[in-house]
Amino acid sequence: SCHDKCIQALYYEKGHHLLFELCYQVGLDYLNRGMFEKSKEILYLAAVEKENIEISSICPPPRTFSKPIAFVAQADAPCKKDIFHRYAMAWNMLGIAQENLALIADAYQSYKKSNEFDIQYWAPYYNLGRICSKLEKDSTLIIEYYKEAIEIEPKMPLIHVSLAAIYKKSNRTSEYRDHCEIARKYIANEEEYNQACFEVVCEENHSKEKTMCLLKAALLKNQVSPKWAMSDPDLSSLKEDKDFLDIIKSLDPQNNR
Repeated sequence: SCHDKCIQALYYEKGHHLLFELCYQVGLDYLNRGMFEKSKEILYLAAVEKENIEISSICPPPRTFSKPIAFVAQADAPCKKDIFHRYAMAWNMLGIAQENLALIADAYQSYKKSNEFDIQYWAPYYNLGRICSKLEKDSTLIIEYYKEAIEIEPKMPLIHVSLAAIYKKSNRTSEYRDHCEIARKYIANEEEYNQACFEVVCEENHSKEKTMCLLKAALLKNQVSPKWAMSDPDLSSLKEDKDFLDIIKSLDPQNNR
């Protein structure tokens, strides 16, 4: 299979950048098709096996790592910055695969690793905020992660929705409304799942029928898995909702992300 060939390629031709790219893309394909175990395996190999090879073979190593890795990469060599960003993307996607397998502690470490490789990449900040929210960590830490993501991508509505959800839970009404209004400007162009999260978090009198239609469409299109939706902090108010649970139960988790 392509999966097995990619794994063999990583072991036997470790120094070739195109092989990393191939395996990364195959890992993403498995992720999008809901094949989380295979995705986890190949993304881990792409991230870890290449981590120790490509930096030294393409770019000379820095004299010291007294500074954080990401700062060294971005300050000392443009080629390192691009390479480190690819690692950051691989680690972030690995975290998503692990989350879908309920490997929450592993996912947390993968997002942390992604953040170490590229401090200007918004996704690991956002995912660290979500993970910390799932684990019911202190809201100050969660807010800090979301704000870091927003500083990098200020027009990304899903970050504003998740931050608004934390403010809502903390009874910080003014900040909650501010971030909902920012999200409202951009949410129409988002996929159905993000629109559903917006409806639940930001529309205080949201149409339940509209929300359920959006969620069902999102799950049928494999935008997320049923397990992901069930554990999403932004949808915590639906956890006991019969219609929501019926949608989850009606879909085969083996065929949905």
